[in-house]
Amino acid sequence: MKNLISVILPTFNEGKYLSEALDSIINQTFSDFEIIVIDDGSVDNTQGILKNYLKKDRRIRVIRNESNLGIANSLNIGIMEAKNEWIARMDGDDISYPQRFEKQINYLSNHPEIDVLSTGIEGINETGGVLFRKTLPEKHSLLCWETPFALAAFHGTVMMRTNKVRSVGGYSQEALLEDVELWTRLIQIARFATIPDILYQYRRSRDELKQKIQKRKELSNTIYRKYISRILGRNISENLYSNLRLSYYPNKIIKLSDTEVSESLILLYEIFQYFNKNNIFIEEELPLLYKNISLKTQNLIGHSNCISHGLYEAVFNKTNKNDLIKADISENRMIKLFKKAWFFISHPLSLVKKIKQEITINKKQMAMIRTSGFFDKNWYLEKNPDVAKEKGDPCKHYLLYGGFEGRDPGPNFNSGRYLEVNADVKNDGANPLLHYLEYGKNEGRLAK
Repeated sequence: MKNLISVILPTFNEGKYLSEALDSIINQTFSDFEIIVIDDGSVDNTQGILKNYLKKDRRIRVIRNESNLGIANSLNIGIMEAKNEWIARMDGDDISYPQRFEKQINYLSNHPEIDVLSTGIEGINETGGVLFRKTLPEKHSLLCWETPFALAAFHGTVMMRTNKVRSVGGYSQEALLEDVELWTRLIQIARFATIPDILYQYRRSRDELKQKIQKRKELSNTIYRKYISRILGRNISENLYSNLRLSYYPNKIIKLSDTEVSESLILLYEIFQYFNKNNIFIEEELPLLYKNISLKTQNLIGHSNCISHGLYEAVFNKTNKNDLIKADISENRMIKLFKKAWFFISHPLSLVKKIKQEITINKKQMAMIRTSGFFDKNWYLEKNPDVAKEKGDPCKHYLLYGGFEGRDPGPNFNSGRYLEVNADVKNDGANPLLHYLEYGKNEGRLAK
């Protein structure tokens, strides 16, 4: 094969990690590519490093900006310079696994309909220690469905068709999150997919990561809100978008009024209609999409297995969830199924009632734990400094998280031991102290 990939690597003062980043590309098991490095006015040792690599590998080209133009401008320079069919992204302080390009090219060869391909990522710190691992939905329709709320691709990992990126004008110079904004435009004309394999290491310090997460969240929400406004042809207020995000979470939806719940869920349905009418969803992926919608519905009505099973039967008229793939997916059937799945759009008061019932149950359970004599608030906070740092309700933390993690509510009850001895409690995902109070004590099970 000839002239297949143009790797675009913008860098600014990343001399400390640049050699490692370049080596990870040069040593790929798939070797048919050019590397376009855009030095965005670095003032460290970047220039010296690049001069050495120019002597080592003829596939490398270096473009130097005389002043710092920013990542969006640098990326657009790389896009204009790219000679090949595919653009692969890479950052100057990150690392690509050796088989990244090979696996991506193989996937694209077997799926010629795909235009933008991402992979899973591994977050690492300054010394290469792993901080987290993440991946995204694999199918285009699911990525579309999540686009108003979340990333459609991990930027550094993508391989995307050069002509598609150019057709939407490349990266916006005005957007502070150039990747998030690009995906909202590109997903309208291009088909996305994800390889779930971890093929890329994304380097950030813990402190930088915490700061960036909050800042990125704020900027992303603005981009997503503008995206929804653009596709629906009307302004979506910050308040309405905020409510829409809250409506996704059972423990947060309670904060919304009945009217706000109704407005946000109707907006969600409008977004679905837009994707459907503009043929952005892929027909053969619809069964998977409906399963996802149904699971979202399950989350919204309180994580109830009984309600979830009833919902599947109501939506798909099936008793076996595996039969979902056999569902009729004609256009009329699509709308009909969606309306049934999101039945609460027409009945927001019923939804709020269910959520409030769920919250009430949690309050009763917390009251039972607090008055049991086993829960010691001060002891729990002292033993769990991470909980104390969050400044939340320690009893609520124990009920929802601590018990399952084997944390003890006080000195007189051993959660980990209770779960270890009572496999049925662990398998059921029950809170150990709550189970003991409701059943275990009468059954003669031991607290320690």
